[in-house]
Amino acid sequence: MQAISCLKRANYLSPFDYNTLFNLGVVHIHTQQHASAFHFLSAAINFRPNSAAAFHMLALCLKNMEDPENAIQAFDQAGQLDPSEPSVALNYAVFLNSKGDKDKSIEQLRKFQKLAEGNTALDSQLLEMASELCVRLSLSDTTNINSAHNAEQQDENPGDPEQDLV
Repeated sequence: MQAISCLKRANYLSPFDYNTLFNLGVVHIHTQQHASAFHFLSAAINFRPNSAAAFHMLALCLKNMEDPENAIQAFDQAGQLDPSEPSVALNYAVFLNSKGDKDKSIEQLRKFQKLAEGNTALDSQLLEMASELCVRLSLSDTTNINSAHNAEQQDENPGDPEQDLV
């Protein structure tokens, strides 16, 4: 709540600041206030219509508001604006799977796998979520998601005793 209060004050002082609007949207998503998140993310997109991050957050907001048609459009727009962002593909795959569209979910999961190859900066939660989705989709190559990532980390940290925790 303190973050919302500070961001609303910043928004009062500078109502046309993209970063403040975007962050207000993200904070409202995390507090399950999806209508407010939608309001701030839409405003942020009006100021920066080429922001893949804003469309990605808007898609998650619309998903939570149970508006699948517009969520799909927002996911598609985020993917077009930044085709190299793996989290968009993975969140889209999870969303499509929840809507019963297994084929398109697998397509987005494959896109995530391609983007994840060699990317050592990926959050381990994303990799876990991708592995869980592979299991839900009954895919046999669940190890492909983690194998390239783990191999690169082992190369970077050959003597690190915690390298297997990834």
